[in-house]
Amino acid sequence: MVPNPTPEPQPCALCGGLIQAYLPAFHHLVLDEHHEVDLCQACIDKFMRWQATKFATLFPTKTLKKRFGAG
Repeated sequence: MVPNPTPEPQPCALCGGLIQAYLPAFHHLVLDEHHEVDLCQACIDKFMRWQATKFATLFPTKTLKKRFGAG
């Protein structure tokens, strides 16, 4: 079951845009006990693509190279 989003928009820590349907379970990232950020879906998608290209470079399998063009 997906919880209800908070009624007030939250700012994204990377782009500064507002997260309209803010859900802490999906948008809140805890890095450690001193660092927490809220990320919008567009920034999450960009970060995941960036991370995937790094993995494709570090672990160059045919599938990753084909999908992300790295290696």
